[in-house]
Amino acid sequence: MSSTRILGDEIYDYPDTGDINYGEEASGWVESATAILNGVSGPGDIPTTEVTLVGTLVGDRREGDVTNMTFNTAFVQSIEISGFIKRTYSDATPDQVEEFYIKGAYNGTTINFSVEYTGDDTEFEFSSNGGQFKFSYLDLHPAQITAGPTALNDVISVKFSAKAKIDEEYFT
Repeated sequence: MSSTRILGDEIYDYPDTGDINYGEEASGWVESATAILNGVSGPGDIPTTEVTLVGTLVGDRREGDVTNMTFNTAFVQSIEISGFIKRTYSDATPDQVEEFYIKGAYNGTTINFSVEYTGDDTEFEFSSNGGQFKFSYLDLHPAQITAGPTALNDVISVKFSAKAKIDEEYFT
């Protein structure tokens, strides 16, 4: 005896415990389930992550690595990252929030990518070195841009998630 299972737009006669001769139906269901689950989260994907950025002051910009925004270039072929940057000031200046969307492809040497920004201009830039994404932002309070560089210990955080398309042959 089997039971009817619907997965996506397919109907399967899935075997009950003790059934025999249902290998094809069970395999079909498992293959469909695997394809669907890989769309939810796969190798190289990054679940929603929030990090406060800490970097080194270089001139009037703060630079460093975006913690956990890294991809294994041994098997990642392309990426899509979405998230937002939040700049919180230590005084009464309103927070700045800027959404970003990164799309890129690995060419065997580097990840070539483009970034779209929407929202407040947080003076933030992404770069990458291999599979590691880096940041650079203007370390000036808006009221002091004309007065020269002054680090004010304002907080910059990034919240993001990422999907990676991979080379399946790497895992065989």
